[in-house]
Amino acid sequence: PVKGIELLLDAWAMLRPRGWICQIAGMGDPSYVHKLKEKTSCLHLVDSVFFLGPLAGNAKTKVFSEADAFVLPSYSESFGIAIAEAMSWGLPIITTTTTPWNVIEDYDMGWFVDPTVHNLSQAVFALTQCSQSSLKLMGTRSREYIAKNYDWSVISRQMVLIYRSLLPC
Repeated sequence: PVKGIELLLDAWAMLRPRGWICQIAGMGDPSYVHKLKEKTSCLHLVDSVFFLGPLAGNAKTKVFSEADAFVLPSYSESFGIAIAEAMSWGLPIITTTTTPWNVIEDYDMGWFVDPTVHNLSQAVFALTQCSQSSLKLMGTRSREYIAKNYDWSVISRQMVLIYRSLLPC
């Protein structure tokens, strides 16, 4: 429930963006997933919202490589590794202000909105109205940001500096 999938379903139902599908990936408590699927049915979204379950390996690669964007309307994230992973795939991002990812808005890599149906639906609408070239440019900035700030070589250099700073002079 903390991931805000209900928000996404409500926003999707308000918009019903033509030509777009929403794929929801990940593991959840079976009763919660069942509740989400029931909501999807009640909102008449079964033709545009699909539950993929947990993904790994080639299946995960395929979904990321074919996606146009990544949405995580979370109510709370300490980091949000899924966001960083999607950015590394060069995807524009929609996430909420309850995640630590304000750089998404700062560097025009997507949308960073309050976790409400209204704000999320505005972001999804903006996403679906963007040209492919605009989405690609946002995704390029996302990938570059992750490479510059979270690549293992960058992190290891930072760790070396931290450890050196702890050594007695």
